[in-house]
Amino acid sequence: WTGRRSSVSGGGEALVLRSPREALAGFLSAATLARSGREEAWDRAAQAVVLAPREETVTPLQSMEALRQYVELIDLTTINWSALPVEVEGDTVALRLEQPSSGKIVMVNMNRDAAGSWRLVIPGVEEIEKSRAALLEVYGKDRPSAQSYLRLQSPRDTMRAFLEGMDDWHGAGRAVVFSTLDLSRIPEFIRATNGALLAHYLRRTLQQIGMEGVQSIPDDRSRRDPYVHFSHGAGSIVIAPSSSEPGAPWRFTSATLDDISELYFAMDQLPAPRAVPPGSVPDVPYFILRENVKEKMPALLRRIHRLELWQVLILAMLIPLAFFIGRTTASVISRVILRLPAGGAGQPKGFIWALTLLLTMGLLKKIPVLIGIPEVSRRYLVPITGTILFLSAGLVAWHLLSVVAVILVRRAQRTLSRIDDIIVNLVITGGRIAIVVSTMLSIAYLLSIPSTQILAGLGIGGLAFAIAARETLANFFGAGTIVTDRPFRTGDWISVGTVQGTVEAVGIRSTRIRTADDSVAIIPNGKISDMPILNLGARRYRLLALELLITEGATPDRLNTYFTAVRERIAEDASFVSNETTIGVNNITRDGLTIALRTYVD
Repeated sequence: WTGRRSSVSGGGEALVLRSPREALAGFLSAATLARSGREEAWDRAAQAVVLAPREETVTPLQSMEALRQYVELIDLTTINWSALPVEVEGDTVALRLEQPSSGKIVMVNMNRDAAGSWRLVIPGVEEIEKSRAALLEVYGKDRPSAQSYLRLQSPRDTMRAFLEGMDDWHGAGRAVVFSTLDLSRIPEFIRATNGALLAHYLRRTLQQIGMEGVQSIPDDRSRRDPYVHFSHGAGSIVIAPSSSEPGAPWRFTSATLDDISELYFAMDQLPAPRAVPPGSVPDVPYFILRENVKEKMPALLRRIHRLELWQVLILAMLIPLAFFIGRTTASVISRVILRLPAGGAGQPKGFIWALTLLLTMGLLKKIPVLIGIPEVSRRYLVPITGTILFLSAGLVAWHLLSVVAVILVRRAQRTLSRIDDIIVNLVITGGRIAIVVSTMLSIAYLLSIPSTQILAGLGIGGLAFAIAARETLANFFGAGTIVTDRPFRTGDWISVGTVQGTVEAVGIRSTRIRTADDSVAIIPNGKISDMPILNLGARRYRLLALELLITEGATPDRLNTYFTAVRERIAEDASFVSNETTIGVNNITRDGLTIALRTYVD
């Protein structure tokens, strides 16, 4: 009908048309599915309709358009299914559908054919348009469009968006489903996994309860009273505005989500309903496993508090197995690190246990979702296990960074670069700070401390810290200046202010210099960046300047002979720079002649 290639063949199973109620329910269910993008469902919906007699010939395209318009017309009403007839005498019936917000009525005529099947009679296009225009008057200028239901402005919009989103769960539908759920009570760190599990509980519960069509759900946008879709001792399914603000979206309430798993188990043994919600129920591992257990070993469905017996057995097997694998792998990794040239210094106490916990929890990460650990339990387990996990990860990362630091320092010492060792020192120190900060922020996230409060605290605390620790920040930026300007490297002999000696190390806060008398001077980096630095270790040649006093026996010939001998001696030695050598009489006093020699040594 649409000219599009369908992913399935035909229109699926034939509709049940034994009564007006069943025919209307099947027609609307297929049409709702078709409007969500499953175009092949229009063929299924067409099984339940016939066109009223028309004077002109109707093309397939015109038939399709009339079918779409008729669905949009009925969708503007709210159907009370219990009031619709099941058994009817005669072959015609007129169903009275009302729009509660305006009180206007739409009459749906149905005929029974010779085979006993009931079908809707679609009137002419002008009649459909006239009735639809009358019903749209209640919306004023804000008339609904094909995508208006995604704004969730009524209980019907929310139910339709939820069902269509679940039908496309493995595509873009997941985000639509989450928009229909009030997940405000669920901590942010488990909102994605818990929200998904609760959505599947809700969809399967709706499947067990049954639904003859979303048109039975109120669509009056002027009312803001919560809509109770289903009520049971184990819980209720309620859709309500998310806030008191005008235009706030309607969502399945947090109380509904709190009780939905218990409601699902309470509905588990119900017989198949007469009609089910439109759309498919997506398959996920947990429910596939549970259905297999239910079919083959129903005794394992016995509840132990919030867990079923089969879940307890799986946990009892997998936790020791994961711990054994984690412990064995951690021991192997530990031995490998100890054999490294940089790992011989030993490992911190608890490193193997931290690595074991990290590997064990990594192996078990997907298990709670796979076997459907109750979402309420995860609200308390995840912060505890997550805190242990992040602390373990921080300890492991700290030790591995220390091993890497030793390797990099040794490599830097073998290079001629003037900056490698300083950069390594600063990078390692920055890495350790990053490990501490990221561990703290991760734990804060698990404890549900809002990110806005963390950022606000960092902003205010950062300002106070900057004021109180001006010198510390100056030293930190001074270290950056040393890295950028490269005035010296580790091992250089420098002169800074009154301190002269060999650079031993450059840290985040200060630089350590060993002086000629073997003492150690610690100079803040901020001071170094503000003072003149004389790098004696960076000289290409060392100046050799000597003065000799000749008290007697000095004649011009003897002086010339001496000068020539010195120049020849310097020229013979490659350690000297002969073209930069000067020698001659520098001064004459009553005590004698002063000879000055000035040259450079490599």
